[in-house]
Amino acid sequence: MSLIESLNYREIFRNANDAMIVHDGETGCILETNEAACRLFGHSAKDLCATSIGALSVGDPAVCEEKALRYIRQAVEAGGLLNFEWTIRHSSGTPIAIEGSLKRIRGHGRPLVLGISRDISERKLAELRLRERGRYFEELLKNSSDGVALIGTDGSIKYIGESLVGIVGYPSRAILGKDVFTLLHPDDVSKLASLLARVRRRMLARGTFSYRVRHRDGTWRNHEAVFKNLLDDPAFSAVLVNYRDVTERLDHEEQLRERERQLNHYSRLSIAGEAAAALAHEVNQPLFAAVNFFAGCRRRLKAGVAGMEEIGTALDLAQAELERAGRVIKSVRNFTANHPTLRKRHSVGAILAGILSFLRVRAEQDDVTLETQIIEDAFVECDEVLIQQVISNLVVNGIEAMADLPSEARLLSVVVDVEDRCARIAVHDSGCGFPPEIIKTVGGAFFTTKENGLGLGLSLCRTIVESHGGSMVCESPSYTGGKVSFTLPIAP
Repeated sequence: MSLIESLNYREIFRNANDAMIVHDGETGCILETNEAACRLFGHSAKDLCATSIGALSVGDPAVCEEKALRYIRQAVEAGGLLNFEWTIRHSSGTPIAIEGSLKRIRGHGRPLVLGISRDISERKLAELRLRERGRYFEELLKNSSDGVALIGTDGSIKYIGESLVGIVGYPSRAILGKDVFTLLHPDDVSKLASLLARVRRRMLARGTFSYRVRHRDGTWRNHEAVFKNLLDDPAFSAVLVNYRDVTERLDHEEQLRERERQLNHYSRLSIAGEAAAALAHEVNQPLFAAVNFFAGCRRRLKAGVAGMEEIGTALDLAQAELERAGRVIKSVRNFTANHPTLRKRHSVGAILAGILSFLRVRAEQDDVTLETQIIEDAFVECDEVLIQQVISNLVVNGIEAMADLPSEARLLSVVVDVEDRCARIAVHDSGCGFPPEIIKTVGGAFFTTKENGLGLGLSLCRTIVESHGGSMVCESPSYTGGKVSFTLPIAP
């Protein structure tokens, strides 16, 4: 009778899910095995019993026969359960990670040890993948252009990612534990302190803020951050902050704005240049009229036939003509000046009135009948000069679109109205209109219907309107001509 046959648990031993092997406590030889052990090692029970424990191990110093025998003897001496991890070699040659335990079997003359093994290769693989994943995210955070930090409500830095060195130039260990306020621009300290106070009182759950921080090279860098309140999460008990350096982006945006200002200036100068001859004629009229009034007064004074009332009336008329000339000149000067963007509350009707003299001069130059109509006026918050530029561009485009029409057919209207809480300014000409296939692209990338045009006008108009929160639409009405309209949000 075998050793196992003398036990009452033979069937349990034979059919157990875990691999079981009975070892000689002194030599380590395999005396009995179950079916699970045969599957695990890929050998029959007979072959296993004839194989040394060293041959079943992979053979490196960490898992060799000498160490296996030492474990077995420790189990005999200790009498308790001895747990360990091991690597066996399957009959196919494949190494398999196992988790094993050894325990002495009592009640026999010679020492016996029961070894129980379980395949943990999948678990080991999962752990390896997890470690690799951890290293991956560690490297990802380290080399990311974004930073991660945990900030206490008192401003202390509880954690900061390794990407800090690429963003601010300092290693994380040099910043960890410091007061975040010492890194900020003095003008931004109170803003962050106020924000953290609101977070501490649970008034803010998440949000964004911007600030300036000193780089290691001494320069001030612009940062944008997104934060989340994790004070109530025991795993963090801090404010989670994701931040990034946006200095280059802001510089680029400022360059684009400066370029837009320059293009707007060039466009205004171009339109003013086209009307220069007609403008000179318009200014000459009041100037010559004033000269005539002055000359008449001089002649009457020399002849001694002029009364004071008559002279006063003539001088009043001369002054009115000079003031009219001054208004025309001022209107063009303001229009062509390269003013910085300055948004104020303006009436759309007043904006239009500010350039109406200029528009009439330009219309008269081409024998165009210009009509204006304010159906409903409204106040908008805008840069008056830029919006005047948009209106002037659209009017000049409309005038030029009617160049091939007879004088009596050249009609252009500018209509101001209110629609859906927006002020709408529409410019309608009686020209040929827009081809249907290009209406959708008008106002996009540089577009022009002029033979020698650069296509800057409508593109600039659209940019200016959209920068004010409005929109621009081009259409060809069913009756005649072309129509371009744009909207601006009504100021509260």
